[in-house]
Amino acid sequence: MYRPRDRSAELSAEQRQRLAVGRHESVARELRGAGKTAAAGWVLEQIWDFEGALAAYLDAELGLDALRVALEVRDPERYERALAVVRAGSDGDRREAIAMLKRRGRHLDVARLLEAEPERLDDRADALRRGGDRIAAAKALADNGRVAEALA
Repeated sequence: MYRPRDRSAELSAEQRQRLAVGRHESVARELRGAGKTAAAGWVLEQIWDFEGALAAYLDAELGLDALRVALEVRDPERYERALAVVRAGSDGDRREAIAMLKRRGRHLDVARLLEAEPERLDDRADALRRGGDRIAAAKALADNGRVAEALA
């Protein structure tokens, strides 16, 4: 299961001290200004500023962190951007994202990520069925020569 990285080591002692007294926003601004957007996102998450954290993780192109936070923010456009970053990332990140989305019941999004793995057609069809799109599941099977299964 994916766990976000503790980024406290990326902060100076003075920045950690400021966090201890609740100066999260100013530390996050400073980190973003220094190009440490991943650390800025980590700081913003600590105060539940998920929108700010999402923007930072997207800027850092951290797909898994962006997706994890995007699930908490009701912003379809940035959710799609997070999925795109995951899709463009490593196979390992995509698998972690699939597991994360399965746990959250986001089956249609699981199916979208599985499009990049044609060898996992059965998993994709299952995700489509679980997401309520039986027609897309049947079409995916039929398009891959598995017409009998598609009609079952």
